[in-house]
Amino acid sequence: MAELIAAASLLYVDETGWKKGKKSCYTWVFGTIAEVYYCCGVGRGKDILTKTLGEHFAGIGVTDDYTCYDSIFSQHQLCWAHFLRKAAELMLRNPTVKAYQRFYIRLLLLYRLAKRYQNDARLTVSRAAKVRELQQKTLKLCTRCREEIVTEKQAEKVTVYFVFSSLRATM
Repeated sequence: MAELIAAASLLYVDETGWKKGKKSCYTWVFGTIAEVYYCCGVGRGKDILTKTLGEHFAGIGVTDDYTCYDSIFSQHQLCWAHFLRKAAELMLRNPTVKAYQRFYIRLLLLYRLAKRYQNDARLTVSRAAKVRELQQKTLKLCTRCREEIVTEKQAEKVTVYFVFSSLRATM
C-alpha cells in the first residue's frame, strides 16, 4: 500500500496526535484519489514521512504548514481549509475587531477566485500570470492594517497556496 501511495501524482498528508499516559502518539494519513494509508501509534517526525514516501515525492503534496513537509514534494500545495480555519478562528476570538472579519471575508473571496481560475480551462496558457496575481493579492491581504496576521515565515509560503491540481476523481 505504501508503494502505491508513494507512486501517486496527487497526495494528501496529515498527522494527528493523542496521549497515552505521558507518551505522545500520532497517526499519519496518506490519501490519494483511490487509496488511504494509515501509520498509527508512531512519532511525528519527518522520518515517518520519508519512510513512507522516500526522500522525495515526485507528485503534488497537499498538507498543512507543518515544517516537515517543506522539502519533500516536487510540488507542494498548502491546505486552504487550514488557512481559512485559522482566519475564522482569529475573527471569532476577536468579534469586536472588524479588520479580522474583513480579512476572513476577503480571504474567502480570494480562495473562490482561485478555484474559479482553476476550473477555467481557457486559462491554461496564462496560468503562471494568474498564479502570480493570486500570490500578490494574498501577500497584500495578509499584511493589512500593519498587523502580523500571518507570520513572515508563513508569508514566504504563499507560493504554495496556488498549485491546484487539475486531477479529478473518476468514480
